[in-house]
Amino acid sequence: MNYSLSGDESTELTINSKLDDSQASAKITIKPNAKVLAQKKEEEKAAQEAAAAKEREEAEAAAAAAAEAEARAAEALEQQAAENEQPQQEYSEPVYVDANGNGLIKGSNNGIYHIPGSTYYDKTTNPAAWFKTVSEAEAAGYRAPKR
Repeated sequence: MNYSLSGDESTELTINSKLDDSQASAKITIKPNAKVLAQKKEEEKAAQEAAAAKEREEAEAAAAAAAEAEARAAEALEQQAAENEQPQQEYSEPVYVDANGNGLIKGSNNGIYHIPGSTYYDKTTNPAAWFKTVSEAEAAGYRAPKR
């Protein structure tokens, strides 16, 4: 008969034997092998150290990724700030003038202005006012034609 120990505790066994009419009994203590126990403890310790090292590596990788993402975000903010610092090209309103510098926008008697090339520009004959820009015409109370 075979008996195997599990764990690191000693076990006491009673052995009985019988031959013809006589019987004998003995108690024995089975102790675990110290070398095997030491080896198991070393293996467990190595496994724990490996798991801890893996956790440290994962934490370091996550920290590095977070730092990289933060650096990219900071770079994007810097780039956006630099773009905002660049002077914006201002819109310049078209100016309608002839060779002598006289305005070409016609202000009609009914409060509508007409720019050169528009539908009613040539039909507006006796304008009430002349303007160089649309802003001037609107500031004077004139409006754009509806078509």
